[in-house]
Amino acid sequence: MKTLYLKLFELLKTIPEIEYIDLNFGQIMEEQPPLAYPAVLIGINIVSTDSFHDIYQQVNAEFTITLVTKAQDTCSLTEKDRQERAFSYFDLAEKIYNKLQGYEDGHFETFNRLNLTEITQRKGLRITAERYSCSWKQEASKP
Repeated sequence: MKTLYLKLFELLKTIPEIEYIDLNFGQIMEEQPPLAYPAVLIGINIVSTDSFHDIYQQVNAEFTITLVTKAQDTCSLTEKDRQERAFSYFDLAEKIYNKLQGYEDGHFETFNRLNLTEITQRKGLRITAERYSCSWKQEASKP
């Protein structure tokens, strides 16, 4: 899992608009989240594994990219310039998708976006969670 986190960190660091990247351990639940915005929080789950003759395991995982930005006015009464700045959130979400969707290398099989969910957890923050699947082979543990 550490290898996946480090790969995601490496890929996301290439997007200059992102100010903060970390593992998600509930930072947005704090009264004043200790984040710089826009922030990306990463969660990783192993969904299943398949063992192959005690040689290796195929690890099937999902990871969640939680994008957190300060909310800005987007209503129809907002000045066009301010509204465009508020909509830059969508551009950043698209850059993240373009960086991750379909990524593969010698270790990871293709990253595939599964869904995106808006989270209305904190007033003043715009939060979305984008879930991806991926897999890799891991050498089997031998006690």
